[in-house]
Amino acid sequence: MNYLGEAHGTVLEQPFSLLRELHGMRNQASVAVLLKRLYEATSGLVLFLLKPQGEQRVANLMKIGDVSRALDERGMLSFRGFVRWLSEREEEEAEEEEPLHSKG
Repeated sequence: MNYLGEAHGTVLEQPFSLLRELHGMRNQASVAVLLKRLYEATSGLVLFLLKPQGEQRVANLMKIGDVSRALDERGMLSFRGFVRWLSEREEEEAEEEEPLHSKG
Protein backbone atom coordinates (compact mmCIF):
# COMPACT_ATOMS: atom_id res chain seq x y z
CA MET A 1 0.00 0.00 0.00
CA ASN A 2 1.23 3.48 -0.83
CA TYR A 3 0.37 5.41 2.31
CA LEU A 4 1.57 8.65 0.69
CA GLY A 5 -1.03 8.30 -2.06
CA GLU A 6 -3.68 7.36 0.48
CA ALA A 7 -3.03 10.64 2.33
CA HIS A 8 -3.99 12.79 -0.67
CA GLY A 9 -6.80 15.13 0.32
CA THR A 10 -6.57 14.30 4.03
CA VAL A 11 -5.04 16.11 7.01
CA LEU A 12 -2.02 13.82 6.59
CA GLU A 13 -1.18 15.07 3.10
CA GLN A 14 1.00 17.98 4.26
CA PRO A 15 2.95 16.06 6.94
CA PHE A 16 3.61 13.17 4.54
CA SER A 17 4.67 15.66 1.86
CA LEU A 18 7.20 17.14 4.29
CA LEU A 19 8.49 13.68 5.18
CA ARG A 20 8.86 12.88 1.48
CA GLU A 21 10.77 16.14 0.96
CA LEU A 22 13.11 15.51 3.90
CA HIS A 23 13.63 11.90 2.84
CA GLY A 24 14.60 13.07 -0.63
CA MET A 25 17.06 15.62 0.80
CA ARG A 26 18.72 13.30 3.31
CA ASN A 27 21.65 12.22 1.13
CA GLN A 28 22.38 15.63 -0.42
CA ALA A 29 21.75 18.11 2.42
CA SER A 30 23.57 18.32 5.72
CA VAL A 31 21.81 17.21 8.88
CA ALA A 32 21.79 20.83 10.05
CA VAL A 33 19.92 21.88 6.90
CA LEU A 34 17.42 19.05 7.35
CA LEU A 35 16.83 20.02 10.96
CA LYS A 36 16.38 23.67 10.04
CA ARG A 37 13.85 22.75 7.35
CA LEU A 38 11.98 20.49 9.79
CA TYR A 39 11.88 23.15 12.52
CA GLU A 40 10.70 25.83 10.08
CA ALA A 41 8.06 23.69 8.38
CA THR A 42 6.56 22.44 11.64
CA SER A 43 7.10 25.46 13.92
CA GLY A 44 8.60 22.79 16.15
CA LEU A 45 10.75 25.09 18.24
CA VAL A 46 7.80 27.37 19.04
CA LEU A 47 5.61 24.39 19.94
CA PHE A 48 8.24 22.93 22.26
CA LEU A 49 8.75 26.35 23.84
CA LEU A 50 5.10 26.32 24.91
CA LYS A 51 5.43 23.00 26.72
CA PRO A 52 6.63 22.49 30.32
CA GLN A 53 10.40 23.07 30.51
CA GLY A 54 10.05 24.55 27.04
CA GLU A 55 13.20 26.64 27.19
CA GLN A 56 15.27 23.58 28.08
CA ARG A 57 13.61 21.52 25.35
CA VAL A 58 14.38 24.16 22.74
CA ALA A 59 17.94 24.53 24.04
CA ASN A 60 18.39 20.76 23.63
CA LEU A 61 17.08 20.89 20.05
CA MET A 62 19.35 23.81 19.23
CA LYS A 63 22.30 21.93 20.74
CA ILE A 64 21.56 18.99 18.44
CA GLY A 65 21.71 21.42 15.51
CA ASP A 66 25.01 22.85 16.75
CA VAL A 67 26.52 19.38 17.17
CA SER A 68 25.33 18.31 13.73
CA ARG A 69 26.97 21.40 12.18
CA ALA A 70 30.24 20.74 14.03
CA LEU A 71 30.33 17.10 12.96
CA ASP A 72 29.41 18.03 9.40
CA GLU A 73 32.22 20.62 9.23
CA ARG A 74 34.66 17.84 10.12
CA GLY A 75 33.20 15.66 7.37
CA MET A 76 32.20 13.07 9.95
CA LEU A 77 28.49 12.95 9.48
CA SER A 78 25.98 11.38 7.16
CA PHE A 79 22.30 11.31 7.98
CA ARG A 80 22.61 7.65 8.96
CA GLY A 81 25.67 8.44 11.06
CA PHE A 82 23.81 11.21 12.84
CA VAL A 83 20.91 8.90 13.68
CA ARG A 84 23.41 6.35 15.00
CA TRP A 85 25.16 9.07 17.05
CA LEU A 86 21.83 10.16 18.59
CA SER A 87 20.95 6.55 19.43
CA GLU A 88 24.29 6.07 21.17
CA ARG A 89 23.77 9.26 23.23
CA GLU A 90 20.30 8.04 24.20
CA GLU A 91 21.69 4.67 25.32
CA GLU A 92 24.44 6.35 27.33
CA GLU A 93 21.91 8.63 29.01
CA ALA A 94 19.66 5.69 29.87
CA GLU A 95 22.60 3.83 31.40
CA GLU A 96 23.54 6.87 33.49
CA GLU A 97 19.98 7.12 34.81
CA GLU A 98 19.76 3.47 35.90
CA PRO A 99 19.64 3.23 39.69
CA LEU A 100 22.59 1.61 41.38
CA HIS A 101 21.73 -1.66 43.05
CA SER A 102 23.35 -2.14 46.41
CA LYS A 103 24.54 -5.55 47.44
CA GLY A 104 23.04 -6.42 50.70
